[in-house]
Amino acid sequence: MTGETASFLSQSELCDFQSAIIIKKADEISHKEADKSKIAQKIFYYVRDQIPFNATLNIFQKASKSITQKVIDYCNKVNVHLALLKARNIPGRLHYVKVKRERLKGIIPNIMYNKIPDPIGHYYCECYIHDKWVASEAIYDIGFYRGMIKKGITSEKQLPTIDWDGENDLVLLKELIVEDIGIYKNIDDIIENELSKYAYPPKIFCKIFDWSARIGSNRRTNKIRKTNN
Repeated sequence: MTGETASFLSQSELCDFQSAIIIKKADEISHKEADKSKIAQKIFYYVRDQIPFNATLNIFQKASKSITQKVIDYCNKVNVHLALLKARNIPGRLHYVKVKRERLKGIIPNIMYNKIPDPIGHYYCECYIHDKWVASEAIYDIGFYRGMIKKGITSEKQLPTIDWDGENDLVLLKELIVEDIGIYKNIDDIIENELSKYAYPPKIFCKIFDWSARIGSNRRTNKIRKTNN
């Protein structure tokens, strides 16, 4: 690991991977596994399926708080993913891109969908294993993915798999990317440098009304999941 790569093990205010709860969970997930690729894979599947996909308001949460909640925004889900990797000494980073907003149609209310920019900012997790950076995007849980396909929100041709082999890149929205913005070490920097460019609600508004967004999003996403049953 080079000095430059090691810099991607730094902690931030929101990616607080040195907190006891993150360290404990990372150890529980990986157990006694020593191989970095297998550890990263175990963390990937935990984040993918044990933290359900939702689109809420409050993305300004520490990973240590997000991991204790049943419903969080998918941005927080990515932050938890990053924190768990770093807690097991695996360098992690966020790749920021702009994507067509069409994948959100049918997932969020139309009134919200029509107000968000197109393209919209999006980021996913990358980890450093076996001397290379590998993308491991885990935002969709398996039940939600299958429900999206059955409901026609996406198709198997557009999104053939959400499985990750621990070796090769998995970028779920690859076909929707219209611009590659670059690499960030943590979510804090994305919020500071990129979010200000969008008409995102103020932090205080998001925190106050997040409960309503969480209830609404959970109902909507669970309905999509039940489509698969």
